Amino acid sequence: MNVYPMRCARTVRYKYILNLHPEFEYTTHMDRAGPQDGVEYWQSWVRKARSGRRAEEIVWRYHARPREELYDTQADPHETRNLAGQPEHRERLTAMRRQVEEWMKAQGDEGRVYGQPRLLKDRAAVPS
Repeated sequence: MNVYPMRCARTVRYKYILNLHPEFEYTTHMDRAGPQDGVEYWQSWVRKARSGRRAEEIVWRYHARPREELYDTQADPHETRNLAGQPEHRERLTAMRRQVEEWMKAQGDEGRVYGQPRLLKDRAAVPS
């Protein structure tokens, strides 16, 4: 259902996510579920996104992930503010990136993609 390789490292306070292919569309059971799985909740956001800028941003942010994400899970428990581009977090970002890269190397994880990904460039900003 989801062809979107990502790796993560956590500390007590911070969460780092490396999205190996940010050109792919991120999907999960939330947006690809069936009626028995609660897809109506996701579809309500998609409907609202057609006429509401904030909902449109949320739907797009769900599908379009940046290469790197860094969250302060204590100050931002819902992970809405990506700190990866902020200079004051550069050292933390570099250290956590290195941790993920070293783990991948130790595991023999080459970041291979299995399945057919959905590309962001092939979708509209808000589904119709």
